[in-house]
Amino acid sequence: MSTKTINLIVAACMLLGMSLRGQGKFKVTRLTSDPMQEGFPTWSPDGGSLLFSRFSWDDTLGKNGIWKFSFPDKKVTQVFSGIAEHPELSPDGRLIVFDADTGSSMRMVDARGGRPKKFLPDSIGIHNGGLPCWSPAGTQIAFKEASAHAISVYDMKTGRVRRIYDEEGQVALPGCWSKDGKSVLIALMDRQSRKSTMWRISSDGSEKQQITG
Repeated sequence: MSTKTINLIVAACMLLGMSLRGQGKFKVTRLTSDPMQEGFPTWSPDGGSLLFSRFSWDDTLGKNGIWKFSFPDKKVTQVFSGIAEHPELSPDGRLIVFDADTGSSMRMVDARGGRPKKFLPDSIGIHNGGLPCWSPAGTQIAFKEASAHAISVYDMKTGRVRRIYDEEGQVALPGCWSKDGKSVLIALMDRQSRKSTMWRISSDGSEKQQITG
């Protein structure tokens, strides 16, 4: 797993109030053993498979890209060949959105494989990854713009992008949608104080509520 993935796991355990001693009560199973950097795992909606990315600057076999680990046969197959991070499978299981081009763009590809396509307007920039996440209905995608303090939402039906959060001095990261699809949970870090908080932002950007202090 990548360093980012390990950090995410540790952070999740802290939020759940689990001590290091308590973690010993839960079984941990290694699913892959490739020497390449692996990370950014995400479950399929039906729980039958796990998407993750593989990366190496020295890749000569075309193994960089998005891979799928299937249960219960434990079969590992490559879905997309190329540099890709943060793959997210749509709720209906048909499409995968991911960060491409070493984080400078976002792409979408059929879950069965194929040629990825660019879907954002050229006026929308991405830097260090957009961290895309699907709405529960699969009709919208929340993501981070090139501006570190801006969170926007892409509408699959209209192709339009609306900015729902933008505040100077903050680093904003999208996390997930609420179950009803009416709001997006985001993490904010104040650049000056380095303090982090979690917020719920309405999908149209009209309302925001702080979750943690």
